[in-house]
Formats: sequence, C-alpha cells, structure tokens
Amino acid sequence: MPLNYGRQIQTIPGIQGVTAGGQAQVQINPNRRVFRLNFQCSGIAYVAPVLTLPASAGASVQPTFNVVVTAGLITAVTVNSATATGAANGTYAAVVTDNFTDARNNILNNNSYAASINITIVSAAVTAVTLVSGGSVAAVPIELFFNGQILQTVGGVNMRDINATQIKKTALADVSQWGAADVNDFTWEIGQLSIYYVSPSRRFTERPEITVFDLWGQSVLQLQMPITANITSPGLVGDYEFDSDITLRNSVVVSGVSQPVLQPIAQHAQTFTVPAGAALFSITTVPFLLSPNVPLPILRLWMQESTPGNITQIEIDQDGNKIVQFTAAQMRQMYRDYGFNVNIFGAEFIADIDQRIQKALRCQQNLVVWIASAVTQQITIVRETLPGAYSGG
Repeated sequence: MPLNYGRQIQTIPGIQGVTAGGQAQVQINPNRRVFRLNFQCSGIAYVAPVLTLPASAGASVQPTFNVVVTAGLITAVTVNSATATGAANGTYAAVVTDNFTDARNNILNNNSYAASINITIVSAAVTAVTLVSGGSVAAVPIELFFNGQILQTVGGVNMRDINATQIKKTALADVSQWGAADVNDFTWEIGQLSIYYVSPSRRFTERPEITVFDLWGQSVLQLQMPITANITSPGLVGDYEFDSDITLRNSVVVSGVSQPVLQPIAQHAQTFTVPAGAALFSITTVPFLLSPNVPLPILRLWMQESTPGNITQIEIDQDGNKIVQFTAAQMRQMYRDYGFNVNIFGAEFIADIDQRIQKALRCQQNLVVWIASAVTQQITIVRETLPGAYSGG
C-alpha cells in the first residue's frame, strides 16, 4: 500500500501509568513526522473547596463549613459556624467554590465535578449539612492534573522538560496567526493539553514545517507526564497529528550532498531570584552555545513571574550588542502589534517576530539578560532554542 503523505490524526496508543501520583508514559514510534499531541485529562480533583449558600437563600452572613478532601474527592462536610443571618428556612444546594489560578493568571472555579451538598436552614441557622456526592469524573484543568515537568525525549535525548502550565502559556502567548484583535479568543478547553511541534500560530516564511519532530531514522518519541496525587479516577487519552513524509524531501544541498533540514524546537526552563528595585539584575547563565564557538540559536525567551505584573524593564546583551532595551509597557506595545498575547507572561523576547526562523539570536561570547522587578520574586525563563538536531539545547 502506498504511503499517504498527507497529515493524519489518530489515537495515541498504549498510554501507561495513569494513576494518582504516578507518571503517565507515552511512546510514539519512529518513521513518521509528528506535528502535535493533544491530550484530554479527567478525574475528580478538588483542592480546597469552600461552601456557601446560594443567593436565593438571602443570607447576609454566610455559615462556614469544614470540608474534607481525600485524593481530590469531597469525603466529609461538617459545620464550622451555623450562623446564617437573614437566610430563609429551607434546604439549599450548596455553592461549591474551589478557586485556582490558570495559565492566563485568571482565577477560575475548579468545579466541573459537580459535587452535590445540601444545607438545611431553620431560624437563620444551619441545622443539617448532607453530602450527597463528593464529585463525579469530569475534565480536570491541566494546571491541577499534572505535577511537575513533562519530559519529552527522542532517542533518550531530553528535548523538552517544562511543565504543563508553561506549555499552555507558550501556546497562548504565541497567537500571531490570529492577529492582535483576536488574541483573547484563542484558548483551550478544560482538561486540554496540546503539545505543538509545528505550532498552529507560526507561519515561517521559509519551510513552514521545519520544526516538525521528524522520527525517520530516529528512535521513539517518549513522554513522561507526572500526575498529581490529589486526584480520584485520573484519566488521560489523546490523539496525535503526523504524516509519513520525510524532512529530507525539504533538504538543502551542501557540497553536492542532500542534507535534511532538521530544526526541532527545544524547550527548557531556569528559575532565578530577582531582587526588588529599579536597578537591572543581570542573568548570565542562560545557555547560548552548542559547543565551543558554535552558537545555540535562541528563538524566544518567555519570562514567567511568581508575582505577576511586577517586571518593569528588560534588556538583552549579545556579545556586547544591545539587542532589546524597553520597559515592560513598551515591550507589550511592540509585540502586541505583531499579534502576540502579551498578557500571558511577565515579559518575553521574540527573535522571530516576523516569522523568520533564520533570525534566531546567536551569541559567540556572552549573553546577558537584564531584568528589573518592583518586588523580589522568582522569575522562570522558558527558552526556545534550535539545536539543529535531537541534542537537547
């Protein structure tokens, strides 16, 4: 049967290790080019739910409750303070609020599991609280489902090891395809984790599929995905997009010999403590060499804050050249014009702002990232590099 060189989407086979506190194992076999993986996470994963009476009860003072969560499931509820001033007599379905911060830095309610709890009010006081259901299996936000770095290797070589929230952030920030007016319309469903090897947002002017993970002649693509212990009935399924083409078809000729154009994007992260103050803090340990005198091309640097909204100034020096020098406000204005969502990370440096991958930053002698922050905080730099092969970066 002839090979189909068009893109195909199939179920990811044989995902192993999907248990609470375990590590899911994913393996994609060679002899194909992989464009993206798309996972859906499910289970019951309450963290710290708070119960209140609905507005229809009319309470001016809310009663309080002790909620016991075991492995993400609500297993017991007792009354802490029965006072419910102004509440009318009756039995009410409790409002369950379990707030968490998502990859957009928005506070959302983690209650897709629809726990059912009844509160009985008599004479403006709670007389009974009944746990009907501690939750049902539903989509779990990836920020809560995964716990730690997701390791992605090809032939045992670590190509990517950032966490699920960082994977989502880089995808949401990289929305140049849609344009500035539409950046807030691009999001993921609850429980969705998409790993892009060819981003839907990037349309490189030369060889638009150049970053594909080409597994022809390679070993397997493997993922190790740590799952939180705070979950009941975890589930993980997925699909992947691939084709049977070979990157050699898009080769360049060097000394009369065809060479494949292989430019998989590596993603790694480093965390730094940046002190408060107007003075710029220098970071000099971001890798910039593949080997002595051989630059490691840097495509993007995403800067994630532990206290969002406090980076005030960014500068980058390359071999003595001032590559960028702007305030956080100026940075947002500059990159927003190209359609990037500048509200996801605290700051960023984008070398391929005009979709020209060949403009990646190359350093020979030194790379200095300067950051000023209004508060002392942890800043994680997620770097995207082009090692030119499956060699980390």
